[in-house]
Amino acid sequence: MYFSRLIFTVVLLAASQAMAQVPARLTDYVATPAHQARTLEQVRQTPRLQLLQCAEPASFSASTVSFAATKKLRFGRDGTPERGIWSEQVTVAACGQTMQLSVAYIVDGAKWVTGPMAPGDSHADPIAQGDALRAIVPLIKKKIASCGPALPVFFNSAYRGPLASAGTGGWLEHWDLLYCDKHIEIPITFAPDDKDGYFIDIGPSKWTVN
Repeated sequence: MYFSRLIFTVVLLAASQAMAQVPARLTDYVATPAHQARTLEQVRQTPRLQLLQCAEPASFSASTVSFAATKKLRFGRDGTPERGIWSEQVTVAACGQTMQLSVAYIVDGAKWVTGPMAPGDSHADPIAQGDALRAIVPLIKKKIASCGPALPVFFNSAYRGPLASAGTGGWLEHWDLLYCDKHIEIPITFAPDDKDGYFIDIGPSKWTVN
């Protein structure tokens, strides 16, 4: 079971910390043409890609699994996942730019939840990213005068490496979101807790707005 709660500017997330080796059955499944088509359709809906405007068509690499919560994975007899959480990464070349775009999959029986994840090389899993964004977006809208009903667009994420102050296994990322023609750079710390999860510090006092 996953849960989160916001404590001031810190999100507490219970989620697997182990970026374990991806099971062969999942690797085989994501390589099927039908699933690749599904992933690419999700990638095309990524707001970061939709911001680009040029005549040339985008080119996409085959998707590969970039995270899997292997303890949660379960497969049917036909090899289709029946339960699990994983993300897939695709390299996209468009408008003279090359970017890494990711798609999250959360499967529970017949219920499949899927959608674009953070562009870039974030090491956070799908649940961690979702919980952090749910805490960040309202703070952005308070910090910057609204320009309409549009939500902030996730422009990029960058892994900055291990962070000693976060303890063993902790790391730092910088997230770049676009809202009302402003870029908001957000340093985020992911620190292991004592329940096989993470504390996620999104302190807005450290944000840079340009």
